[in-house]
Amino acid sequence: MTPSPYDIPACTHVTAGAIGPPGGRVFHLQAGAPGTLLTLRCEKQHVLALADALAAALPDLPARPIGTLPPAAELIDPVEPVWVVGGVGLGYDDAADRLVVVLGELVEGDEPGAVARWSITREQAFTFVARARELAEGGRPVCPLCDRPIDADGHTCPKTNGHRPH
Repeated sequence: MTPSPYDIPACTHVTAGAIGPPGGRVFHLQAGAPGTLLTLRCEKQHVLALADALAAALPDLPARPIGTLPPAAELIDPVEPVWVVGGVGLGYDDAADRLVVVLGELVEGDEPGAVARWSITREQAFTFVARARELAEGGRPVCPLCDRPIDADGHTCPKTNGHRPH
């Protein structure tokens, strides 16, 4: 596998963040190591898909004690995304006992997109999952009938045929 300029083989910083008000937030994934900081723009669904994949993978890893969990990290400025995420994957490096986050660039047509591989510890993965879920809960409330977000100015629910805005 050819290394990518977006690979970070031993992340010391990994997080997800959102900028803007609920309903207008722009989501980012960010990772870094000494001398390196990479920010990618993504959708909320990418953040949640990565969190779900990490949460599902962690219990299946070979048993070993978990170290001290790092605090949830905020995005580091400047938040300047290099590209937009189109796909999320996850692997495991057994020799290094690290999870490998694989992010693919969203591209038009048949052109190959960039790929980023971020190697993170179990502890970073646990913290990322908590941070991602916190971000998701910080958004707009969800309609209990149709599961669509409710804007600040209300919501016309298709389940009520538009007769009962709430």
